[in-house]
Amino acid sequence: MPTFHEPMSAADAASESMRTLAHATRSIDDPCQTYDVLGNLIAAVRSLGQVLDQVASAHFDHRDQAFTDAGNSAAGAPQANCAAEALREAARHLRSIEDDLDVASQHSGRIA
Repeated sequence: MPTFHEPMSAADAASESMRTLAHATRSIDDPCQTYDVLGNLIAAVRSLGQVLDQVASAHFDHRDQAFTDAGNSAAGAPQANCAAEALREAARHLRSIEDDLDVASQHSGRIA
């Protein structure tokens, strides 16, 4: 049963699911499945974008707790800010990917 309060175990499960999907799609015997696979990928990319935005916010919101390995808090906060911005940029890229997947899905849906 899924839990909604354990990000590490959820991330592990998501990673394993994507690895399984990568193996399962090496050869698709029934091309009718591609439309449904695309729909699920769109949902996954949308959720991943949300996750990246939320992890970015966690970096930003808790930057006062960020320290380098040497214990330097003055250098830790800027690193947290940079991580947050990089994560937000990755989320922006995913929104573009989601749009591209949606176009592919629309075309796939027109195939009989």
